[in-house]
Amino acid sequence: MGQSYGQVLTYSWDPQKINLCPGTLCFVPLRSAKAVALFLSEIEKPTYKCKEVVDLVQDVPIMLPSLQSLMLWMSDYYLCSLGDSAGALLPGFVWGLSKKPLKARTQKSRKLSSSEAKKIGLEEFKNPKPLNVEQEAAVKTALACAPRVTLLQGVTGSGKTEVYLSLACHVLNAKKSALILVPEISLTPQMEGRFREIFGAHLAVLHSGLAQGQLQQEWLKVADGKATIVLGVRSAIFCPLQNIGLIIVDEEHDTSYKNADMPCYNARDVAVKRAYLENSLCVLGSATPSLESFENCRQAKYGLAKITQRHSTSLVHWKWVDLRQDAGGFNLTKTKVDFTENLKSNAKQKGASARPQLLQFRKTNLESLSPTVIDALQTNLELGLQSMIILNRRGFASFSSCNSCGENLKCPNCSVSTTLHKRGAQEVCHYCGFQCQRRVICPSCGLGEFTDFGVGTQSLESELSAKMPHLRVERLDRDVLTSETRLVGILNRFKEGAVDCLVGTQMLSKGHDFPKVSLVVLLHLEETLHLPDFRSRERTFQLISQSAGRAGRASTPGLVILQSLSAEVPLAQQALKGELEDFLTEETDLRKVASLPPFKRQILLEIQGPDEVKTFERSAQLRASVIDFWEKSKTDCSLVKIVGPVPANLEKLNGQFRFHICVSYSKTLLPKSVLPREIWEKKQAGLKIDVDPISFQ
Repeated sequence: MGQSYGQVLTYSWDPQKINLCPGTLCFVPLRSAKAVALFLSEIEKPTYKCKEVVDLVQDVPIMLPSLQSLMLWMSDYYLCSLGDSAGALLPGFVWGLSKKPLKARTQKSRKLSSSEAKKIGLEEFKNPKPLNVEQEAAVKTALACAPRVTLLQGVTGSGKTEVYLSLACHVLNAKKSALILVPEISLTPQMEGRFREIFGAHLAVLHSGLAQGQLQQEWLKVADGKATIVLGVRSAIFCPLQNIGLIIVDEEHDTSYKNADMPCYNARDVAVKRAYLENSLCVLGSATPSLESFENCRQAKYGLAKITQRHSTSLVHWKWVDLRQDAGGFNLTKTKVDFTENLKSNAKQKGASARPQLLQFRKTNLESLSPTVIDALQTNLELGLQSMIILNRRGFASFSSCNSCGENLKCPNCSVSTTLHKRGAQEVCHYCGFQCQRRVICPSCGLGEFTDFGVGTQSLESELSAKMPHLRVERLDRDVLTSETRLVGILNRFKEGAVDCLVGTQMLSKGHDFPKVSLVVLLHLEETLHLPDFRSRERTFQLISQSAGRAGRASTPGLVILQSLSAEVPLAQQALKGELEDFLTEETDLRKVASLPPFKRQILLEIQGPDEVKTFERSAQLRASVIDFWEKSKTDCSLVKIVGPVPANLEKLNGQFRFHICVSYSKTLLPKSVLPREIWEKKQAGLKIDVDPISFQ
């Protein structure tokens, strides 16, 4: 099977020269080139002539039987080709071995010092920090549930990591291995430090932030059995770790575990399946569990362990700031910006209509930091404490609108406005990656007077530096995370006290432990709460709870400020008061009445095409074929429902028009029994199948 083409192909081979068994990687001729293929199984010799396998791939071990089973399950459950499934299980560099052999790096990565080699399998591991009563009980509950799934529900700052470490020690001392997943690369340095203290060279780290050579070496270290514990992000669930006794999914509720491209797997759910195949314990940890995991506990499918007490006894206070009242009105500050070169370029293209004398940009003060927040930051600074500001929006400003015709500066490929970066001098589309120097002439009316609306992490950083020049500020978002070295540098400077305030997106809310942080500011909560998504309340509750958990983790009391453009909402009070059970129960009841997940399953069919009318027609035909399949297969109509086609929330992306069809179905049915085989068995251009979708954007 050649992953690059997603095809299952038949080849012949000479067993006297080549020894093939399921899971073997080999080189095969494909069209006019040589490609890497994965051997699946042997069949009877066909009547037609087959091309021959060229050779075995010598540098990569055979795929583990459990991973082969996982690959087949993923293809069935997520309705994708075996090629897509295999492509997820094996890293990209493996499929490129036909062009660039691994021999040099393989030899380097496989050199293990004799001293390290002697230690493997002989060490006794122990968590140096003693556990409290609740942590001890959580460890015992999880071990008693093995090989079942256990949900570890621990409030922020309660020491879930200590439970993970103790479980890992228990498993490794039993001569088995452990796999730990975290949702964000930004969490790996902190977690790696804790695990490295105990497990040393036994630990391997896998994530895309590593340099390519380092990633290859770490993966081969795991494949060769020289690592018995692995820490990584989403794709690490497929690592070739042998003899697994424990799989941990930290922050199991996090949407980062969901893969956006086919196969649209959720690493949390794949972890549960892999643990089943490996006959190992699976622990899902979170302070704010997903409704899916909460309901599985209520149905006794998962075990439940709780940690209710934070390590810190410091109180965390909170304050709601309505920006409409605290900001002092809707004043606009006019700022002239000089983009001479861009202006000349546009003038040449537009001629006299460019009207350069009208070029002005205005920045609204409406979404700036309130006086309450500035005062709190100043007080915190004077006390020698640190602050975090969380705004889930990158860039300098949300969008720029023409004052003459009202049109926004838009991405030419997507139905969204561009986001301003580099202090407003650059336009970027966060969906397709389009970039250009800021346009100074409106594409719609030819005039050149704009107002910039909204605030992003970049402009927030600039505003803080201007208003509080003595405040040492750094930013942490995807725009600055260009390498693991830069990530570690930012986190270390903040932890060492060289930075007073860290500004960033919601990745700051996840799992970080900075003892000197006593103030956390969460901006523009209304944007998350009012999204057209039935999960918006759940995600808002999680964001507030997780953000508040970053404050007051040591002896100093914490303060959480929620700044919004709307009045205070009851959901925020529930989150800040820690009323998790009440919220989950209420939200679960609402979902049950509405027949939404976790009580029903969903499949999102996304149809894309360059022509809007033809794409809609294809979508309508697809809907008709699904209904026809249900009728012919005599599917109980009470168990299935179809909605659409409707335009996606983001109607146009990267030059493609998008329509959505959502199929809801009973949990008693399997995904492949809901859709006709011809839809999902053959990969169709412009069709994306998302089983258990978490976003309808």
